[in-house]
Amino acid sequence: MLCFLLGLMLGGGGCNLFDLIDEPGTGDGTEDNPYLIATLEDLQAMEDDLWAHYALLNDIDATPTADWNGGKGFAPVGSHDSPFRGSLDGRGFVINGLIVDRPADSNAGLFGAFAGRPGWKTLLSRKWILPDRVG
Repeated sequence: MLCFLLGLMLGGGGCNLFDLIDEPGTGDGTEDNPYLIATLEDLQAMEDDLWAHYALLNDIDATPTADWNGGKGFAPVGSHDSPFRGSLDGRGFVINGLIVDRPADSNAGLFGAFAGRPGWKTLLSRKWILPDRVG
């Protein structure tokens, strides 16, 4: 609807169906229709639904995580008591500069703990700062 109204305001006749595909915040969290992650905040919000499936929509600059949580960086998604059970498909995109500085914590990384099958596919990183045991 928004796309149609924008097209009318800009003098166009509407939108192509493909304009409505792969928009941030879309998806229903299923394997066939994962939630789409476009921002660093979307990435951290995976902690809100540990059973859902996610996919990156673009590269994500995670360098601001250096200042998060009193310098501890990104809060790992999932824990021993509440493991991540979904999936994250990187779709060939990169999460760059993710900081997880929690030397007293074991199993700290993008994910704190998994349950079931491995939860990521085609996930790339250029630079992550992590403790010895990572997820």
